Amino acid sequence: METLHWKIDPSIVKDQVYIAGPFFDTPQLEFVKEIEARLMAAGIKFFSPRSTGVLIEMTPEEKKTSLAEIYGQNVWNMLTSSVMVAIIDDRDAGTIFEMGYFTALAHANKIPRRLISITQKDHGMNVMLRQSVCAHLRGANNLIDCVLEALGSGPFYSDRWMDERGETW
Repeated sequence: METLHWKIDPSIVKDQVYIAGPFFDTPQLEFVKEIEARLMAAGIKFFSPRSTGVLIEMTPEEKKTSLAEIYGQNVWNMLTSSVMVAIIDDRDAGTIFEMGYFTALAHANKIPRRLISITQKDHGMNVMLRQSVCAHLRGANNLIDCVLEALGSGPFYSDRWMDERGETW
């Protein structure tokens, strides 16, 4: 496997939202689609990993040939996105990895990146996730306002969005 470098050129980071979240069953997939539709309707550029392929729909042969490409596209889009919206429902291991990777990129490069967690199951977060997010939303009602503020060039008032953080796991 190719070694990933933590240092990146800040010029590659663009106003794009990376959507992290599970899409392994119908309710999960519907929530991801809802977030995509809201972002699209607001004219916000985004990347959704499900666009690179849905592993559970692939044959073993397709998985074998697609894994490295899917991983590479997801990592590239985390590198180049300035905001992540992470669905924490069902505590998906892949989503938790993406949240940690995105946070590490921000710290290593001192590039402003905003991580927004979202739940429709009223989940709180453990201490590590709680300290890495700048906003936590319960449901998608305030998603667009939060994302637009996160993408903006002005200050981000995380206190406005952190009241919804909830209790830890």
